[in-house]
Amino acid sequence: MLARILSLLLLASSAYATVGGSTELTVLGHEPVDNKVYLLRAVNDESGYPPGIVFYDLNESWPVLHTDRSWHQLEADVHVKRLTALKTRLKPMRRMPMSAGTMTVKKRGTEICPTYMQDIPCEVVDVTIKMGARSRTHRLYDWPGPRTMKAAYALPGGGHLALMTHRGETFEHGYAQDVPFLMPKRPAPKGMQAWTANCTPGKCALQVGKRTVIEVSSDQLRCAEGSPWLGCVGKTGERWLGWFVHRATGATVMFGVPHTDAVLGAPTWGPKGLMFKLKSGGETHRIAPPG
Repeated sequence: MLARILSLLLLASSAYATVGGSTELTVLGHEPVDNKVYLLRAVNDESGYPPGIVFYDLNESWPVLHTDRSWHQLEADVHVKRLTALKTRLKPMRRMPMSAGTMTVKKRGTEICPTYMQDIPCEVVDVTIKMGARSRTHRLYDWPGPRTMKAAYALPGGGHLALMTHRGETFEHGYAQDVPFLMPKRPAPKGMQAWTANCTPGKCALQVGKRTVIEVSSDQLRCAEGSPWLGCVGKTGERWLGWFVHRATGATVMFGVPHTDAVLGAPTWGPKGLMFKLKSGGETHRIAPPG
């Protein structure tokens, strides 16, 4: 496994031929103390950054994929040392045969997807993977090419994690992208909780149900309601940040606003996810919610 990870590091540091590149996921294992499943995510583009770490927190009522931002842009030697230390805490997960799961694809239509050189059509598809009594569906933006299950694992305590790959990255003419499908033992929550965004001079807070899930140090916090996600952008200090908040569980996933730019107006939901307009050039930025 270490040799495989080192090869990913070398690939990530040498892929300078194009703007885009494939996204590859490798399941590292389960951390029993915090009850988290860790994955290595290598984006083989021109950036040269080493792979990042993403994880599922199995304590959440409906786990979503989180990014550990402390691994961002580490030097290669520091990355290897931290990764070796992380692996000593992880327990391997049992591999499942591919025959244990089924994958179905439902086409939803065609959209014009932005690429590096031009705008060309891509398909919108709902991909569902079912293993045992549980299933999970992701809406993906797809280019012509194979869609295959790559791996499947049994989760500690019940449930499954599957990886599928498709031609999904929208730079240039599409690149292979691995997508995780986590199917916990417990059923998905059904009820959507009420939410409010309360602002006073110099401070805003978002409340979902009875919980405060976001606080920013400004009076600028703007949210758009989707199902099951809220999408919010807000200014904290000198930076603008974004959040997806699950309306049933209160789970929060943060994302960055490009170039720490100012956001104009309120965000809206579109077919490709949350949309908001940036001050510089009036550019509209889109970001898809977590699976």
